[in-house]
Amino acid sequence: MKFEFKVIKQANFYFLLHNLSRCEWPWPYRPPYNAFWKKEIGRFSKEESKALKEFHSIYKKYFLKKYIGKPFFLERDPWKKMKTYLSSKDANSLKKIFDIWGKKFDTIWRKDSINLRNWKKALEKESNLPKRKIAFEKIEKILSYLYNAPSLKLIKVFLMINKKPQTNRVDNGIGGERGRGLEGSKIILVEISRCPLSPQKINYAFGVIFHEIIHCYFSKVHLLSLIKRELKDKSKIWKIEEIINRSFFPLGILGKRFFNMQIPNTLSRGSIKNITPAQTRKILNLSEEYILRKNKIDKEYIRTMKEILKL
Repeated sequence: MKFEFKVIKQANFYFLLHNLSRCEWPWPYRPPYNAFWKKEIGRFSKEESKALKEFHSIYKKYFLKKYIGKPFFLERDPWKKMKTYLSSKDANSLKKIFDIWGKKFDTIWRKDSINLRNWKKALEKESNLPKRKIAFEKIEKILSYLYNAPSLKLIKVFLMINKKPQTNRVDNGIGGERGRGLEGSKIILVEISRCPLSPQKINYAFGVIFHEIIHCYFSKVHLLSLIKRELKDKSKIWKIEEIINRSFFPLGILGKRFFNMQIPNTLSRGSIKNITPAQTRKILNLSEEYILRKNKIDKEYIRTMKEILKL
């Protein structure tokens, strides 16, 4: 498995507008990012606020039909593609919105682009070290038999702007999302620009990367259909998938083995709440047992997870 790390200005510009406009697909918007960016760029003018509303209107018009952000990630000249991707009117309106927000975005980009390039350089260097390559091969083999999925050749990792972490905890300052709306199983996003570079943070970044790879590829091959046969409630399906993947990376069993991460007292975090330390230990022991036995995740694993989580 190889990684291609990418820092693209237009993709990050879209990411900022998508977030400020409170669009919630293909990733959830991050309210803390908005609060941080507002402090950086100051109050919005009437024209800028109106532009955000229009952005959301255009986004909503194409919602679930096509992802309007796709050309900003995948095309060298997104505006050339946009002429045929959206209606002429919407493409022109979107271009005007970007023009209105250009100065404010550049205020952020002047700082964050330097940080993102430094992160790109560090992650590329680390991923090419012989010890890392060996570790990645071992991780891929484990994930392949756990999730009953073929190996992957290349993953594109888009490095994105984010907010400054409020604490020095290793699991603060880096966020991740699968590349929904782009090329699915081949692309992930890592929000990392304001996270300080350190060996420990680099290890955590790789843990986040593998967590998102599981979501965007490995769990789709076999796991999700298995969970859906055992659970019908969409929120429970999402919850159990997230907890399973979290038991491996970034702070789970494999995060500890390959990136020296400390296993947390609880797997509760963010939208996953109320997992007790006792439940966490049972989940981690279950996942470790399957790793040691080289078993693929099966219906017995899912049923045991349901019992532990009382789903």
